[in-house]
Amino acid sequence: LVEGSVAAGDRFTLIDRPDCAVTAAEANRVMNLDRSDEAGIRTLLAAPELPVSWRDKLTRRLDGVLEDDSARLGE
Repeated sequence: LVEGSVAAGDRFTLIDRPDCAVTAAEANRVMNLDRSDEAGIRTLLAAPELPVSWRDKLTRRLDGVLEDDSARLGE
């Protein structure tokens, strides 16, 4: 990726799609909705592009620690 601006009508070209690609929708589902989905967590952890902070959080979830995100989510 190259930093820059994106505007309506700009074109994108897919250059590469890793074999274990996880969609943004799937990552959002596991991180925010189905937070104890062990299979989903393992799928995300298999993605090498996963940020370290997410990897740490998901590993803690597998260890049985489910964080309280109510303040961050406005609950």
